[in-house]
Amino acid sequence: MVASGAVRPDPLITETIGLDEVPAALVAMGTEAGCGVTVIEPHRS
Repeated sequence: MVASGAVRPDPLITETIGLDEVPAALVAMGTEAGCGVTVIEPHRS
């Protein structure tokens, strides 16, 4: 459905982070209100 365009997940992505930012994001997960999906890009600088 994504390939056909019937479902568009891109509006759900609220943040893109690199691997070096993951520890802080995990800590903040329990303290900050928010919604959406955070995408982790392993090769992001």
